[in-house]
Amino acid sequence: MKICVAAMLVSCVWAAWPNVSLAQTAPRVENAALFVAEHLDVLSIPSSIYTRRRPGANTLKDYGFVQFEKADGGVRSVDQEKQRLFGIRIVEDNGGIKVLCIQDEALNEGSFISQNTVEVKLGRDGLFHGTGRVSQSDQCPPYQH
Repeated sequence: MKICVAAMLVSCVWAAWPNVSLAQTAPRVENAALFVAEHLDVLSIPSSIYTRRRPGANTLKDYGFVQFEKADGGVRSVDQEKQRLFGIRIVEDNGGIKVLCIQDEALNEGSFISQNTVEVKLGRDGLFHGTGRVSQSDQCPPYQH
């Protein structure tokens, strides 16, 4: 009887083991926007950064956006030169495919402000790449100036 209970306990622990290790490596829900921001290929989505592209530079960090703060249910960052603000909020999360609300704004004397919804997919290189599909969302009304 004791052996049967012990075997059942061991099998329960063994069955739960993969879930424990996956939970430790997956980003927390509240950090999902930060995870996407740090792994976003900004050259694969519509943004003002594309006009300043450089070989080998693909992420926001490569373009001077190194510190993020939580804002409006997502994250945002100001580049090191304090010229641009870039914000990311997840509107829809389907695992490896996400719909993002992207805010792109000039902070210098320019008047460029853009907010768009874009779909991204996690690539084999560990970066989220734009799929080219753009959906409308009440959670991210488009505007441009």
